Order: sequence, then C-alpha cells, then structure tokens
Amino acid sequence: MLVEVEPRHFWFRGRNRLILSTVRETVGELTGRAVLDIGCGTGSVLASLERAGMIGCGLDMHLTGLRYARRRVKGPLLCSSALQVPFVSQFDVVMLCDVIEHASDDVAILRAARQALKDRGVVVVTVPADPRLWTPMDEMAGHKRRYSKQSLTAALQRAKLQVLFVRYFGLTLFPLLLLRRALYRHSPIVTSEERFCLRRRAWKIPPRPLNTLLHMLMTAEVALSRFPSSFGSSLIAVGRK
Repeated sequence: MLVEVEPRHFWFRGRNRLILSTVRETVGELTGRAVLDIGCGTGSVLASLERAGMIGCGLDMHLTGLRYARRRVKGPLLCSSALQVPFVSQFDVVMLCDVIEHASDDVAILRAARQALKDRGVVVVTVPADPRLWTPMDEMAGHKRRYSKQSLTAALQRAKLQVLFVRYFGLTLFPLLLLRRALYRHSPIVTSEERFCLRRRAWKIPPRPLNTLLHMLMTAEVALSRFPSSFGSSLIAVGRK
C-alpha cells in the first residue's frame, strides 16, 4: 500500500522536504498560514505542512485515500473533484502536488486553485517533467502528459497566475530515468498482469543502502533545484494570484 511506503521511500521523503522548503521560501513564516492541498491523497504532504505550523485542509476525490489521510492530518478533509473546489479567497497557499498531469484540462484545475486563494496567495505545483521520460509507468499512473518548463509556465499563465518561478528537480535521478526509458522501449507493457507487476515495482522501497543513498541525493535537491537547470525528472512551480 502506498500509505505504508511514503514515510520510508526516498522519493516521497525527498519531495516533501523540497515542497516544504519551497513554501517557506515563497511565503516566509508558515505558522498560522492557511493551506489547501488539492488532490491530497493519503495526506503525506499536508501532514508535513501542518507539522510546520500551517492550518491545513485537504481535498481529494478518492474516499479511500482520505480515510488514510484522516490518520495523519488534523484539519478538515473533503471528498470532491479538483474541478469543484468549494472555496473562494480563503487560503494563503494551495498545493497541487502531482495532480494536474492527470487531468485533460490542467488549466481548469489551476483556475479552481486560484479561486481558493486570498489576494497575493500562491499555488505550489509539482508535475512529472520531460516528455522524453515517458514510459508505461506514466500510463499506469494515469498521466496525460509530462511537462517542460515552457508548457507548465504557459498553463499557469493561462490560469491568470503570475509565475514566480518554475524549477526542475530530480536532477540526480534523471540519468536513471533515461535508462529506464530505454529499457521499457524494448519491453512494452501489454497485459493486465504486466501492469500489476509494474505497479508493485513502482511502489517497492529499494534495498536500505540504495534507499539511503537516493534519499541523500534527493535531500541535495533542495539546494540544487535553486540553480538554473534545463533538465530534471520533475518540476516545481509557484504562481501568485
């Protein structure tokens, strides 16, 4: 189960650290700030923001994930679509962490997030990057696209958000994902059994020494992501209302 993997898996731990650092960099002191996590899933990101002092609220369309999130998150949790956000001008920060790549209309979700923001509030977005890295893993995850810096910037601008920055991260993982792309090119995923095995591999925690090493590399991403880069496995962006 994903909820059991998240606390130990290098990717989720590293991404949470980067997200928290980015929110602090953007809005300053977090204590007492109101945050809405759209597509909060099992509550991993939202729980880390609450521990930093933010007043959290989560929204997700999957009730199963919200039941797990209830164990982690103090604030209210709503079962709703990312396109049907029942808030207007109430939050300092809105999170969209690996959400908009699942939607046919990503700009509509960004507009719904913008609606929930107070004036001068910010939306923080993470997405998978670089169409060259597309594999059956993306199809299994329900992705509609992988983004470039330019395409994510354009989506934010169409949603009438002022783009503060768009940065690549996952720089250290990029060569590994290119290798994975090359391997899948010769081993396409066709049957439902193959898809099931792929899902199990995607959620599997690497052996402890490798997991520790990869976590150290992901920790370095907090600093590395602030340097200009033209590549990475993911993007993080901040847009202001």
